[in-house]
Amino acid sequence: MIIACGIDDDVWQPNHCPVGSECFQVTDSTYRICCFSGGK
Repeated sequence: MIIACGIDDDVWQPNHCPVGSECFQVTDSTYRICCFSGGK
């Protein structure tokens, strides 16, 4: 499931991303989406 969490440089508050994911800007959309960063 794709979860939008902002648009352009604006990250929506409260953050809509699931625990363990971050809000990233994507190149083919004006929206930002939640993605798991693959950290520890």
